[in-house]
Amino acid sequence: LGSAGETWRRDMRVIHPWIVSHVGPRILERARAARPPPPADCADVCLFDWLGAHIGGISAEAIGVPAWDVRRTLTKVVFFYTLTSLTADVWRWLGRLVFRRSRDDRRVRARLEDAPPGLRRVVDCVGVDAAVGHVYAVMLGSTIPETTVACDLLLGLAGDPGLQAEVRGWAADGEPAFEAFVRDQCAEHAFFTYGKSRRMPHTGEVCRIDHKTARTPWGVGLRACPGARIGLHTVSAVCRHVLLDYELGLCAQSECARPVGRLLALLGIRASDWTQTGLGMAMHHLMHWRYHVRLTQLS
Repeated sequence: LGSAGETWRRDMRVIHPWIVSHVGPRILERARAARPPPPADCADVCLFDWLGAHIGGISAEAIGVPAWDVRRTLTKVVFFYTLTSLTADVWRWLGRLVFRRSRDDRRVRARLEDAPPGLRRVVDCVGVDAAVGHVYAVMLGSTIPETTVACDLLLGLAGDPGLQAEVRGWAADGEPAFEAFVRDQCAEHAFFTYGKSRRMPHTGEVCRIDHKTARTPWGVGLRACPGARIGLHTVSAVCRHVLLDYELGLCAQSECARPVGRLLALLGIRASDWTQTGLGMAMHHLMHWRYHVRLTQLS
């Protein structure tokens, strides 16, 4: 999760082929074939919980490790990101310590003792500790960004019945307009609205990747996610299933978002004012993702 320099280049030669040739196709195959299970109560569904569990299960099955609760994992990710972004990585070890003490970390380590062939090569090449870190990275990278982008996309359609009907028609007919719409939405709803400072390897120039310019939630350049294409098609497949099975409508704002919004309002702060800090991004996304929608099953 924190490799850099020659260590990162060495690991990349092992990890990226594993993602592209082994994990990625398995994720895509399952995303296209598996529809999200019917929620317990279609009248009031938290998209993040429902789709997060579905996409997380797809990713875990493809990697060959146990699935875990995306909500609890997101809490750790937000903590890890906020801590490192505010302290310039000085306390990165503390973020790793949080992951290391988790039940899911122990389950992954136990699974690696009897890893499937593709994952066994990763373990043999980089060692157990690094393999655990890379499994975390792939698991999170194929679950959380896709979940949040899909939730933002579907929430927008829930608030616009006319556009929802039009997009559902594109999805049903397999029109290229549907894939184009999903690509635009993925660019619009980037997980991180700005990137960390990076030193360019050849020029030594320090720059910051602007995702609004780069137009992708999966990064750009050498640090781009090798599974970006798989992520895009996963969002497309999941949203297609949801739109063909359900009609979406807006519910009242969830109880989770109300206290956060009231706290910020008491402090005289708008959520948008906080999006340039790690803590502000966490607050902003928490308020957005915890909205509930009403699902009506289509015949």
